Amino acid sequence: SMACGWSMPWAMAPHEEKPVGVYAEMGKVKGGAEHPDPDAKKDEDGYYVWSEERVNEALQAGHPVFIDFGAAWCLTCQVNEQGLLNSDKVEELFKRHGAVFFKADWTGRNPEITEALAGFGRSGVPLYVCIMPQNPHKPIILPELLTYDDLEEAFEPVREEVKR
Repeated sequence: SMACGWSMPWAMAPHEEKPVGVYAEMGKVKGGAEHPDPDAKKDEDGYYVWSEERVNEALQAGHPVFIDFGAAWCLTCQVNEQGLLNSDKVEELFKRHGAVFFKADWTGRNPEITEALAGFGRSGVPLYVCIMPQNPHKPIILPELLTYDDLEEAFEPVREEVKR
């Protein structure tokens, strides 16, 4: 069905000359959104540790990216993580879209993350950002009090028009 045309980044990706490689990349991923770089660092909870380079690699390989900018001392962050982001439902959504989940841990006020936050016009956490490979220069900033619907909408922007 055309409804899922949008979920095939390689169909829209600028790499026209090598759709096969990108397609193969995506095929590997569908099951569990493995980061294209096998050496990418994971934290103890199994999330990919954020870095600009890793985010760009994931986008170039055709994956949507979700970045969770949070901190241990941030209550809203903890509520969102425990209630929503660690849920099976969200994991399922990310898997379905081959999305890579990055965690940017600002507990120690890491200067690189401070700079990234400033780049999104923020001076604190939580900040939730969804970046689509078809549109890497237009990050989607999600609400601080995150809901499943917010996430679904970020990943499935055409959902509304498709319903007949």
